[in-house]
Amino acid sequence: MITIYLSEYVPTKIDITKAGAVIDKDMIFFSAKVNFRQFLGIHDAHQCLYNIMNEEDGNKLKEAMKNIDDEGYVTVTAKMRRVDGDNRDVSIRVSKITGSQNYYLELIDLKNLHKYLDELELKSAEYANILQEFGKMFFEYDAQSGILTVYNLRYDIKETLVRCTLDELQRDKYTKNMSEKDKMVLYAFCDSLKINDKFYNYVFEKNPFSDDDESIFVNGGMLVLNEDKILSVGYIKNIDPLTDSFDLNTARISDLDMMTGLLNKKAVLKEARDSVENKKYEQVFFVMIDLDNFKMVNDNYGHMFGDEVIKKIASILKTVVGNKGYVGRFGGDEFFAVLYNLGQEGDLRSVLGSILTNVENSYRDKLEGFNLSVSMGISEYPRNSTDYDILFKKADRAVYIAKKKGKKRYIIYKEALHGELTADNADELEKLDTQKFAGDIKCYEIARDGISKLISEGEEYLDTFAQDLINAYCLTGISVYAGKDFEIIKQWGDYEKPMLSAPYMKEKVALMRFNQKNIFCENNVMSNGFFVPQIHNRLLEYNIHSTVQCLIGTKDNVRGVVTFDIEKMLHNWTEEDANYFGIISNAIGNMLIK
Repeated sequence: MITIYLSEYVPTKIDITKAGAVIDKDMIFFSAKVNFRQFLGIHDAHQCLYNIMNEEDGNKLKEAMKNIDDEGYVTVTAKMRRVDGDNRDVSIRVSKITGSQNYYLELIDLKNLHKYLDELELKSAEYANILQEFGKMFFEYDAQSGILTVYNLRYDIKETLVRCTLDELQRDKYTKNMSEKDKMVLYAFCDSLKINDKFYNYVFEKNPFSDDDESIFVNGGMLVLNEDKILSVGYIKNIDPLTDSFDLNTARISDLDMMTGLLNKKAVLKEARDSVENKKYEQVFFVMIDLDNFKMVNDNYGHMFGDEVIKKIASILKTVVGNKGYVGRFGGDEFFAVLYNLGQEGDLRSVLGSILTNVENSYRDKLEGFNLSVSMGISEYPRNSTDYDILFKKADRAVYIAKKKGKKRYIIYKEALHGELTADNADELEKLDTQKFAGDIKCYEIARDGISKLISEGEEYLDTFAQDLINAYCLTGISVYAGKDFEIIKQWGDYEKPMLSAPYMKEKVALMRFNQKNIFCENNVMSNGFFVPQIHNRLLEYNIHSTVQCLIGTKDNVRGVVTFDIEKMLHNWTEEDANYFGIISNAIGNMLIK
């Protein structure tokens, strides 16, 4: 795959090129990246964006935000006061976070961007030379003019095939003979051009840009030519009509995952089965790959950004694996690779280590409060088994162990360490893995095993158990309150501003929030202040934006409360999460609250 895009500028001191934040409909900051805070001097999570803009620009942005739908965005230019008092010309792009009343805001300091683009200036001749290595048909989309040009390059001379706007491309002239599937692909391709996707690829069953009936693979990305011109460019490659395949993992069209260009689940598992059952290679590794913390990406930055992350991770996997095997996507944040004939285990570890490092570095310091990583589980043919199903389940078991140990690692399955898995007990394991209270197996295992250990090992195990819970649920911390004024008696985690007492918990209006199981969940504290203002204000004073609270005792005789808290981020708690915490809280409460 070819990927041409503008890299993130690395800020120095208070200079930035690009930074992001989340705001609500009233332009109150919900969260902000570190460089955003440093640039504007934001120390209060609830500061208002409007107050650091001039009135005219603030009104202009507020009015523009009213017209954003779930799929769209607006961009405005404005002057904004930097932390040192300097008024800076900035570009502000705002998009609505799907399923939320919040907005994702991206700020670009135009002065630094211009300087940075000067340093990265590329000439069109240079990228044309690069693209010629991949195909003979190319495209350019100029966002400024809104024109898409598709052309052949013959002896360095452009032969234009299509020149039109994206709206014209989606009209009957080009779409009347298209299949419904190709129409959907075309619409997605146009969306990638409109938003300047950093990288993307699509497969058409029939070439929409010429009169031939050949299937094509389209691959492109964002390219900076100079400070005034950013293009979306790429190549178009015919797929061999005789084999219905091309050189990306030698995949047939029907075998591709449309978002990433990787093999889809059916295709990669077929290759895995064939590799083992037909003894195609002397040595085969099944690699189960789960993207850690991806739910937090969607929850905090929206699904459009989440799609970009998936494509980026797919590109990393494809590049690292190369000709050493096949990579596929199961769906969501799950991937699978088949590696073969790597020789020594050190060669395998080199590939796995490269995946870990590249994924972790891909969004380092670009996400607020967490980072991306992967957990991987590996089984080996024929050492672990010659049975495809057993190998698959061992890889699946290994990735679960990797997550249980804290994510961001790989586990190579070894019977001496991880136990023997036969066809019979593999079926039993599969049944166990579906009994999750409809929740996440790792959290169920932590809750079940942790409570058992608390009973057998006592309070000595409590600190370890609490830290396991914090890691599993990405919590800021866990607090236990008891006594006359509900003083803090135990706390784990890393709170910015610990709440030392919670006397409001005993008030009747507070107790009304708890359900019949004595549990109260709040996904977004900021959105529900009208319900119990004194509780809302108290939580926000301590930066608690999402919480689960569990009473110890009954509403008529409250002995204490255990809270599971997340600062400055939302979390969609499930009923299963609440049930886990309720069981855990009773165990903790009975141990600590006398």
